[in-house]
Amino acid sequence: GALSRDAGFVVTLGAVMLNAVFSASAQSSTFALGSLIGGSATQAIQTGNGLIGCVSVLLRVATKLGLPAAPAMWTFCVSGALILLGSFVCYIALLAEPSIRARVIAHEERRAERNRSDRLASMGDPVLEAERVYEEGEGQWGSGEYACFDETYGEPVVAAISPVVSVGTALSLAGVESGCAFSVFFVCLASFPGLTTSLQSTSWQLGSWFPILLVSCYNVADLAGKWLPGRARLLTSATLPCATLCHVLYIPAFVLLARPESIPDALRADWLPCVLVSGLGISTGYIGCMALVLGAERGRTPEEREVVGMVTSFCLMAGLCSGSIAGLLLSHWVLHE
Repeated sequence: GALSRDAGFVVTLGAVMLNAVFSASAQSSTFALGSLIGGSATQAIQTGNGLIGCVSVLLRVATKLGLPAAPAMWTFCVSGALILLGSFVCYIALLAEPSIRARVIAHEERRAERNRSDRLASMGDPVLEAERVYEEGEGQWGSGEYACFDETYGEPVVAAISPVVSVGTALSLAGVESGCAFSVFFVCLASFPGLTTSLQSTSWQLGSWFPILLVSCYNVADLAGKWLPGRARLLTSATLPCATLCHVLYIPAFVLLARPESIPDALRADWLPCVLVSGLGISTGYIGCMALVLGAERGRTPEEREVVGMVTSFCLMAGLCSGSIAGLLLSHWVLHE
């Protein structure tokens, strides 16, 4: 090839890191928009993520079956790029949808007015002063309004805007949900695929198809888990931490799975990894989706919902990143123990 194996590995790592940056930015923007829209938008975004995961598995199976190794890899990558382009087009089309566009425009107008009023308040101009008033009642400015007094004409000008929403405010509203989102995706990446890379098909003799089967089990179960919150809400903000705590048990389960000498002979079969991976997929999909949905619902204003959406999305990405590192360390420990 044009590159040596080591050079190709470096290029691949760089591409993965660059992809992670763009993915994190896109995901943060998407979940912020979903929280701003409200309703079932966040759950729909999660379901879409799960659906694309299943499509990627089908593409991998199709290319592996019908093409040699190198053409299969290029076909899979090009197909993924086309799917990404289609997703971007759909995002632009969503923003152009009249009801969504109206909400986004109103949100941006409130943000612009807030920035304008903040600048007026910081100028200290004796002719034009701005002050925030938090009392409500007749003859008084309502909470969240700025009263700008123009001394030239002696008349007040009111700009009804929402106060600035900080990350601290978002965490005070949805700290539990954000923490649960972090934990769920940390456990997921710490367990799978890191701790399953050393598994070999013993009873079904699947060879190189076994990892694809495991990924298929996870993605299908994950899609089901992300679809279920739209049909049945089994968790609330009060019970979400309990489910998240139980979810942590997947880490020791996968550690035992990666060390077959630690489990009975009757369980050393291919069905056990498939069952565990499917359970991880459906629980991660459901609990993770509920954490994001419940977090988005904590926002009381469009501005709060937007920031909460970005914070919970950041916690999700932080869980994925730290979980990947934990999975690498656990795999190293299991293989060298």
